[in-house]
Amino acid sequence: MTKVSDVDTASVASTAVPDARTNVVQLVSADISTIAGVSLYGSRAEITRIAKIDLEAGQNRITITGLPSAMLEETLRVEGKGSATIHDVTASRTPAPQTQNQTQTHKSPTSAQLQSLRKERKGTESELYRVSKHLEALERFASTLNAKDNSIDQVSEVMARYEIEAAALHERTYYLEQRLLELDDSVHEEKTRLRAEVVTDTVSSELEKQVTVAIFAPGKGPVELVLVYAVSHASWRATYETRVVTANATRDGGTPVDLTYKALINQSTGEDWTDVPIVLETASPTFGLSIPQLVPHTLSVHRPRSRSRESGRYDYPHRRYARSRSRSRSPRRHHYAVDEERFYDDPPAPQMVAREAVVTSAGNVTASFSIPGRSNVPSDGEDHQVTIAKLKLEARLQWVAVPSMSLQTHLKAYIENTSEYTFLPGKTSVYLDRSFISKSPVPPVSPRESFECSLGVDPSIRITYHPRTKKAAKSGLYTKTQTHSYSQRITVFNTRTQPVENVAVLAQVPVSQDAAITVKVSNPALPPPAPDQNQGGASGSVPGAVRVSGAVSAAWEDSKEGRFKWIAKLAPQEKLMLELEWEVSALATTIIDGL
Repeated sequence: MTKVSDVDTASVASTAVPDARTNVVQLVSADISTIAGVSLYGSRAEITRIAKIDLEAGQNRITITGLPSAMLEETLRVEGKGSATIHDVTASRTPAPQTQNQTQTHKSPTSAQLQSLRKERKGTESELYRVSKHLEALERFASTLNAKDNSIDQVSEVMARYEIEAAALHERTYYLEQRLLELDDSVHEEKTRLRAEVVTDTVSSELEKQVTVAIFAPGKGPVELVLVYAVSHASWRATYETRVVTANATRDGGTPVDLTYKALINQSTGEDWTDVPIVLETASPTFGLSIPQLVPHTLSVHRPRSRSRESGRYDYPHRRYARSRSRSRSPRRHHYAVDEERFYDDPPAPQMVAREAVVTSAGNVTASFSIPGRSNVPSDGEDHQVTIAKLKLEARLQWVAVPSMSLQTHLKAYIENTSEYTFLPGKTSVYLDRSFISKSPVPPVSPRESFECSLGVDPSIRITYHPRTKKAAKSGLYTKTQTHSYSQRITVFNTRTQPVENVAVLAQVPVSQDAAITVKVSNPALPPPAPDQNQGGASGSVPGAVRVSGAVSAAWEDSKEGRFKWIAKLAPQEKLMLELEWEVSALATTIIDGL
């Protein structure tokens, strides 16, 4: 079969009016087409739908209804195979059908059930009227009885029958009145249901778009049309599952990590994706972006404001004129003008960019993830989970403690993405030694990049923060200098049966904000760090570190804020004593805030 000439935009207006020789056909999308594939982005989806249609020789005007209302019409593309030529393509909203209730608006909605209820209610009202008349007649008859014309036995017999008849009539009256109330409720419910049906008929559905294709066929026969269009209300986001077993640490300090890469797919387009191949895209579509423009950066001489003696107010005689003349070239105002111009001149951004940040990966790296097999994702607005890949990665564990703030030891992993997959931002469920710990955020990660993952608190590394000791002394013959000496001890205890390779204990010393105050750290003897020194790391080899003991080193983490850390390796059941000593010196007459 030869390829049908295609039209890749729906913006072409169809002006041709079909004549008597044009074959006009209206078809429902679900009846003549199937979804062949879905490319899912972070805030939209691209649908490929294949329709098989029989054409007549000559002009054919095919209208396919039942397409999703979430279709972005400007993205529509139509092509196909067969001996035919596509003249134009239009996408529009399907006209709402005229129902009997809509064409005859003067008539109230009705049904057989409503008519039956009304008939029964009318009969009940008639019976209640007759019963009331019967009861009135009985009352009048009872009032005419007198002792002159009737004996006591006759009166007693008549009154006994009166009691029976009156009781029966009163009971019947009560039943009919209750029945009328029930019928009124039933009539109200049926009217409410009928009004709801009328509203449902008039409310736009989720499948109210249609595509009209004008095709010329040299002869009668079948063709295959391919409709490609984007829809909003469809998205996917990344989620992860990270499993770490600390007992599996290797000799070089690495730890294997099992990471399951998953996707949560959500769509409410009106179309069920049944048995379709799905491709997850990490590309970030952008629309309406313009290149930023530089604005003039002007300088002027500062003129202090003068105060008027008469009014008591400040006047700006020169600056008022300068401000009015340069208002259009003010950088801030000009920046806003650029934004407004771009906002009103460019076409409005489609809905697909509403969640653009979700699919942006670090380094502008994009990838496509093809979900194995075929998937079923109904249009229910719920999250449906699929697995992208199960990966085995390498990580380096680090135990971090800040004893001055908390005695808990936190465990984190530096995981390297050694796979070919791009990780999108999301959350991971962390399982440490087969136990669920917490949820940790995952940043955008490209292949060969590393990221940090929190593994919660490890109670097996115990910290003891001993009381701080303080001494004060004065020195100098003529000029007295006062020195405050501090000492702090920290005990780290590894209760594990395995060694711990990388334990970081963070501490802090005061920082002087005045040249008259001197702070000196004597233990550990930290050298002044270089300005470009690389601070910290996961491997334990810190540039500029000083050796404290055989398996302990220390290094500045941020010398400007007085933060440093010890990096230690602990054997099983080993206790480590860390000592911190520093001095604060100033003239004896100096009052130091913060001690």
